[in-house]
Amino acid sequence: MNENPWWVEEVGDSPPADPIMGKTEAKGQLFWVLRYYGANIRPSHVTNSLLGEGSWVPCHCPFHDDQHASASVNFRVHKFKCHSCDAHGDAIDLVMREECLSFKDALIWITEHFSQVKDYGLLRTPPTSTGSGAEA
Repeated sequence: MNENPWWVEEVGDSPPADPIMGKTEAKGQLFWVLRYYGANIRPSHVTNSLLGEGSWVPCHCPFHDDQHASASVNFRVHKFKCHSCDAHGDAIDLVMREECLSFKDALIWITEHFSQVKDYGLLRTPPTSTGSGAEA
């Protein structure tokens, strides 16, 4: 198993230079957190959420076997809500839930996984999940 962070192949082997993300910046990583856990979120969902009349857009929930779009995401307020399994919250809440981390450790986790993403924009290929639970 490759122990390097997902971004090593694309940006080199040096760790992110950024300090730990702040709460507001970490919440802004909702798109990438949902994609990391397997949600079928596309950049058009972000556009529809930010510019459309209805700011909540339907999506499949990555936290259970979802055959229908039983969840909604709002990128204007950085919130996710599954109407079937009750997974909900912002990027920090979802990482805390899935990785069993404290608030501070979730901020560190998001920084380690996504601090390089902000330079690439939404069209960059997101990382893929290695499964839930704490990583090695």
